[in-house]
Order: sequence, then C-alpha cells, then structure tokens
Amino acid sequence: MHLRRNIFACAWLSTLNILGLHAAHEHGHVAKALQVSSTLNPLKIYVHNVSSRFRDNKEAWTWIHTSLYGLELTFPEYLLQSPYITSNPEEADYFYVHAWIYNSQFRDMDALIMELKQAGPWWDRKGGKDHIFVLVHDLGLCDNAVGSQPAQAQFGKYLSQSIVLEHWGKPTGVAPNNPCMIFDRWPTECDQVFQMLAYEEKGYRPVPCYTPGKDIVVPTVTSEAPKTTRYLNSDYKNVTQNTLVIFGGGINQTHLTDSSRPESDAGYSFGVRQTFARMYHNHPEIKIFYKMVDDYWIHFHGSVFCLAPAGWGWGARVKSAVTRGCIPVIVQDGIKVDWEDELPMHEFAIRLPFMYLHRLPEILHKYKRIGRAVQMQANLACVWQLFWWTRPHGRAFEMTMCVLKARRDGGQKVQIDFKSCTLKCGNSAAVDFRAAMNLV
Repeated sequence: MHLRRNIFACAWLSTLNILGLHAAHEHGHVAKALQVSSTLNPLKIYVHNVSSRFRDNKEAWTWIHTSLYGLELTFPEYLLQSPYITSNPEEADYFYVHAWIYNSQFRDMDALIMELKQAGPWWDRKGGKDHIFVLVHDLGLCDNAVGSQPAQAQFGKYLSQSIVLEHWGKPTGVAPNNPCMIFDRWPTECDQVFQMLAYEEKGYRPVPCYTPGKDIVVPTVTSEAPKTTRYLNSDYKNVTQNTLVIFGGGINQTHLTDSSRPESDAGYSFGVRQTFARMYHNHPEIKIFYKMVDDYWIHFHGSVFCLAPAGWGWGARVKSAVTRGCIPVIVQDGIKVDWEDELPMHEFAIRLPFMYLHRLPEILHKYKRIGRAVQMQANLACVWQLFWWTRPHGRAFEMTMCVLKARRDGGQKVQIDFKSCTLKCGNSAAVDFRAAMNLV
C-alpha cells in the first residue's frame, strides 16, 4: 500500500509540473498558489492524471484556452495550483478527472472510464458519484441528442452519476432541432415537447442535460477583458445610464421588415431574441445591436438592464451583464444559468418568462420605481467576481470549491452576505472573497 501511494504521489507531482507550474509560467493570468487559511476540515481533491491522449490538441493553448469552450483547460490550471489538492486518494473528498472531453482529439469515453477503473478502487467505490468532470459541450450531458460522435452517446451511460461542471443548465433532455418552416410543414416540429414525445416513441430516452444538486452550472471563461468592465476600468464608472435595456447578438434582420418570412432561424434561440427585436427595435429606451461596434461597451454600460436570452446551447450573456454591473434579464424558459441554483439570483438578476416579454418595459420600470434596480446594482458590485475566472480579480474557482465543500458538509447551500461580500461554505466560517484568495 505504501508503494502504491508513492506511485500516486509521483503521478500527482508529474501532473503539477506538466500542467500546473508549466502553465503558470506560460500564462500570466494565473496567479501563484492560493493562500492557505485556517479552516475546519478543508476540502481535498485528488487529480486523476489520465493518459495524455485524453488531452491531445496542439491548438489548445492558443485560441481554445480563452474561448467559450476553454473551461476544461482553465479549471485544472487553478485546481493544480490550489491548496485543495491531495496526493493521497484515500483522504480525497472528490476526484477530478483531468481529461479534455470536448477539446481533445481522442474522445473515447469507454477507454477513459476503463483507465479510471484500472487506476484503483475509487471509481467503482461510489459508481463515480464523487468524480468531477468538465463538460463544455453546447448541450452539456445531453449533447448526444444532436451529435453523432461515440463519446457524446456515452455521456448518459457513464456520467449520469458523476459531478459535471457545465454551462448548459437544462434539467430535461432535448430533441434535435429542426428548421421551423411553418408554411412548409406542420409546426409540431417547432415544439420541443412534441419533438421529445416523437423521439421517445422511436425508443430514444432523453438524458438530463443538467441535474440540480449533482452538477454545477458555472460561468464561461470568456468575456474577461479588464478594459471592458466598469469594475476594472474607471472610464465606465460615470457613464450615464439612459438606456433601459440593451441586447447585442445575432438576429436575422430581414424578420424586422418582412412579416411574411417564417422564423426559420429562431429554433436555436427559442425565438426569444427574434421576438424581442420585432417588438422593440424602434423603442426609444431600448438598444439592439446586430453586430459588434467600436463603442459597444460604452452603450452597454449606459444601460440599466441587459437582455440575456438563450442560444442553441448556452451563452455568456448573464456573465457579461453581471461582470459589467448591468442587471441581467434572463429569458430562458426551462434553462438554469450560471450559479442559479447556488446563489440568490433574485438579489441581482431578473428571470422573465417568455410569455411576459410583451410587458418588458413596464416590468423593468417598476423595478426602477420601487428601488429594486438600485439595490441590485449594489449587489452586483459585490458578486461580480464570482462570475470571473481570471486572476487576480476572479473568484469563480473559489465559488466552485465553495459549492463542493457545502455539499460535502451535509448538502448545505452556499450562503452569501452582500453587505460584507462574504461566503459561507458548509461548516467553515465565512470568508471575504474580495480579499486574498482564502481557502473556503
């Protein structure tokens, strides 16, 4: 047993040298290891350093690292330099599987799980329930519904019990998206419920894209340029907020002028942005941008609220709004967003059912009139760092550890105090997450 532990320790140190210290040297946005503070029964995570073929992508450290799909590269950087790491799997609370399931050229889930089983008894001991995976696919665990790659078809088979860090918080499965050509075919194909029923009749059993209490919906690693946020760029602090709500993103503009054209490209976004644009493109208090413009962030900071609709898969609009001090208006029926099950979102965001979109200005003006908007903006000034990964300001990694620790300590919920900007993670004392990066 002593020899076996030495082998595991060597593997862990190899991982730290290869991807931890080396990555810290190459990527300046990663600060030195987190400071250790006194805490009761600290969280301990063992890293399964699986074969390098599961991290095989020569372009990973170029564009992927900071792209929408970069979490499975960024997360292990922070983890491997943190005080949560243990080289002894017998004392670990969780096991992180260091594999790039999306960005690697080799995606054989059968081979990955077999390697975990051969490493020791830890996978089989709890059926993988204490193992952590990062999954950045557009539809998370149920991406096999629209994909054909063997690895995607195995997500439900192997990861249905494991902890998945992902961006897509849809608790139900999804059916393949078909063009919604309402003049050419009967439009039940536009309805996700009818689509799911039709596929179940064919023997398809939907896999939940996200399971609350098991998985964690975390922010993306993109949209973190310091110059684009009022919290790090003083040029935006005094921008007058004359706009009620703003949205920037892809919309087919022909829908605004041709009322006979069906919303053939609206399926991926559930029609939210198209409906919003059709209703409000001439509204004097609402700004809509169909592409990026040079002064976009000035307009963005000049708005009190920011629309955060879904795309086909997840997006970064909630994170973009929160980290710029703009109150996100989430219009994503049936889809949970970043930290929604972990933080009291109603304190700094608004969730609006699609059926109330026609009352959007009326509802937002009420939030302003009764003083809720001002309080929400004050709370955003505290909470924004929990949606930001990049050092030295980011605390999204600490928030992830906080959720894991609270769950370990009897399934508790994370507690946040907006006045003191502190987090209470399980049985430990509250920590100020704005200060040095304390052990939660």
